[in-house]
Amino acid sequence: MINRGLVHKSLLETAWGTVLFAAGLCAFHALAAVAAAKFYTGIVETLAQLEIARYILAALLGTSDADIVGPAAFAALPWVHPLPLVLLFAHAITYATRMPAGETDHGTIDVLLAFPVSRATVYASESVAWMVSSVMLFAGGFLGHFAGAFWTGKDQPPSMLQLLMFNANLFTLYLAVGGVAWISSAVSNRRGRAAGATFAVLLASMIVSAMASFNEVIARIGFLGLLYYFRPFQIVQGGDWPLQDLLILFIVALAAWITGLCIFRRRDLPTI
Repeated sequence: MINRGLVHKSLLETAWGTVLFAAGLCAFHALAAVAAAKFYTGIVETLAQLEIARYILAALLGTSDADIVGPAAFAALPWVHPLPLVLLFAHAITYATRMPAGETDHGTIDVLLAFPVSRATVYASESVAWMVSSVMLFAGGFLGHFAGAFWTGKDQPPSMLQLLMFNANLFTLYLAVGGVAWISSAVSNRRGRAAGATFAVLLASMIVSAMASFNEVIARIGFLGLLYYFRPFQIVQGGDWPLQDLLILFIVALAAWITGLCIFRRRDLPTI
């Protein structure tokens, strides 16, 4: 089912992109750890005095409580900051739309499918390479956090257990976004369209998640957005594994990936 040659080919073609994404995450979390050690008191005092800042923070953290300024909120903030989320989602979309949309767009899909392997093997091999690259991506975030903590010499929140819970929740969200991208890629002949469709779904989810803190009507449909199931503040506050959120996001990711596979195996692909 898995072809090592195709996995190796995919990893080589995407190596530099993955390294750049991982380096971006590493740099961000290193700077966030340093900032947390040096400017924590001043930032918390500023946020506590500005009502609009508290509401923005609540929207980012996925909670309706605007009066949440404190160690828990500040510890969770780097993991919901738009920059690392954009890097993660961009990597998932970039990788998942490589095949078949990217190959079809470049007119090379016939060369890829000329290998003596089934479409399912091609799809699964690309997915395995994606998983390997995602491990490197998340390792960059971990490395940056620990490098920043080591540089400051201070034991800052979150704890190791909280870090694991944050990243487990974030990883399932990453998989769900990738799953949507796999479907978009499977139904499209243009990589740009596939990426755009996935981004549109993700943008709608972000808007619903952000506005749910300000509007009760939107809050009722918040569960339809992927970001509804990524709530770092609840992890810090409750200290428990978000098993339900992890399960829902994983099911969405798996269902989307399987749907993309079924579409790819059955549809006709243009070679020009």
